[in-house]
Amino acid sequence: MISISFRNYGEKDWENGFKAIQDEIRELYNQFYLIREKLNQRDLEEFDAIWFGRENARWKKRRY
Repeated sequence: MISISFRNYGEKDWENGFKAIQDEIRELYNQFYLIREKLNQRDLEEFDAIWFGRENARWKKRRY
């Protein structure tokens, strides 16, 4: 589970805010990159899509 605080939220609109949240999540993925060794091929592709910020990244219902 990921918990993100909006206490210091400084974005002017929801689109910039959503991008900022995605950036934070990608940084978390970067910290936990070693989990990749335990993922099956499908989950690995989805993990990498988020981690590398690909257009095909699925941002809903990801549980590893």
